[in-house]
Amino acid sequence: TDEFALWLDKRGELEDEDNATLQRGRVLEPALVDAYAAKTGTAVAMSGLVVGRQPWMLANPDGLIGVDGGWEGKTANRRDEWGEDGATARSGTNRLMPVYYALQVAWYLEVLDREWWDVTCAFVPFEADKLIAAMLRRGIESATVAQTILDVSDLRHYRITRDRSFGYGLVARAEEWW
Repeated sequence: TDEFALWLDKRGELEDEDNATLQRGRVLEPALVDAYAAKTGTAVAMSGLVVGRQPWMLANPDGLIGVDGGWEGKTANRRDEWGEDGATARSGTNRLMPVYYALQVAWYLEVLDREWWDVTCAFVPFEADKLIAAMLRRGIESATVAQTILDVSDLRHYRITRDRSFGYGLVARAEEWW
């Protein structure tokens, strides 16, 4: 089942799968964080796997900002699933992005005990994945590939603030499931 596969994945018992969407994210993430820093004047400390107050509370955020914030970079093809640039929402009522991203951000807020999370999304052309793969195969550096793609992309920035009651329920449900 999907729930069982997710459980195995979170325990590190499934092999990581790679695909064009994941490759796009890896290539574009450094340029996205630079675009965020340029727009906001805020430095992002890149992050890795973080264990929360319980061993099953894991998060792998893209970056941390100071002691209260975090940052996540996303790429998407469909703008209609996302809110307007600069919009803000609370984690329990976040309708600015697809639900799977909204829940990821809400989870990160709880695991890392942060008050807000910024998300930068690059809306890339539908053919971007093929273009990225072709450019990388030709030996073009990732930074050049990323800048080429971002030059034709629409960037939007969002801020999600923590809703503690929603977060409490999210953690309680995860603990029950685990």
